[in-house]
Amino acid sequence: KTVKTNAKAKKYKGFTVQTFNQQKINPEGTTVINIYYNRNNYIINFGTNGGTSVPSITARYGQSITAPASPTKAKSTFKEWIPEVPTKMPDNDLTCKAIWLDSYTINYKLADGTAFDGTFATGTPFVHTYSILTNLLAPTKTGYNFEGWYTNKDFNGNAITELGAFDYTGDITLYAKVSPQTYT
Repeated sequence: KTVKTNAKAKKYKGFTVQTFNQQKINPEGTTVINIYYNRNNYIINFGTNGGTSVPSITARYGQSITAPASPTKAKSTFKEWIPEVPTKMPDNDLTCKAIWLDSYTINYKLADGTAFDGTFATGTPFVHTYSILTNLLAPTKTGYNFEGWYTNKDFNGNAITELGAFDYTGDITLYAKVSPQTYT
């Protein structure tokens, strides 16, 4: 009577078993069955939410991979991929989405709407990034005292010294309140 093996392949994350056949057990009782596995390929796609396109990564499970160059998007700064791009290929397809910090131009003006014509302090911000607090710096203007930045040309309310992290979702115009210096 012919007796065949009853070998069963194990399951391994990231691998697929190759087809194998049961073998006749040799009369001396020794039979070897080789079971081979293929390492699976997976894909990481990148959703850029309106940014420049980023090519997908295809690699075998466990293979070392490198995150792609950051995409770009007008008026935005790339923050991160969610989920984070792994350093080794996972055992499943994955889509990483770009998270953006939207950036807005800060325009500095005088009450009459013309561009501020004084001297800006070193480090004066000309871009405000959404979700990040932006500190405003005091400029100088020969012959004038600087009294603060305002969001309106009538100087209603209080002068501001910062742009709140979540307060602005578009370009910002700030008005410099200045008063002539008096001399005796």
